[in-house]
Amino acid sequence: MSEEVLVSGTSIGVLAFGAWFVLLGAGQSEAHARNLLVLLMVLLENIHCLNCRSEYRSILQIPLRNNLYLIVAILAAQGIQILSMNIPLMQGLLDIGPVSGTEWLLLLALAVGVLGIMECYKWFRRKFPDDLPGFRESS
Repeated sequence: MSEEVLVSGTSIGVLAFGAWFVLLGAGQSEAHARNLLVLLMVLLENIHCLNCRSEYRSILQIPLRNNLYLIVAILAAQGIQILSMNIPLMQGLLDIGPVSGTEWLLLLALAVGVLGIMECYKWFRRKFPDDLPGFRESS
């Protein structure tokens, strides 16, 4: 499991830092880049939660209905983030603001990248279980 944490943490970190540098390099203000990065981190973690339902099985092999509480929690967390970006009181408290639909979709597409990385990792672990120590497909 520590191997999976290392892979996912590194992937999320690289995606987030990469987005930060790209946003600043594209001329975005630091405040707007920070706002987009907060949204990206929420999206990354919400998507990664789906992937964490199994260490070895693909996300496509596990029906969403197997953990409805998780789905509700993910939707609630994303809803709170969207509301916070659009409610003036929360905007002031969190120093965030609304983002355009295009920005939101681009960040969502970037966040789905962690899902692809982890699916590739799980596939590799299933295909070559003896190449890395500690792998047991019993879970």
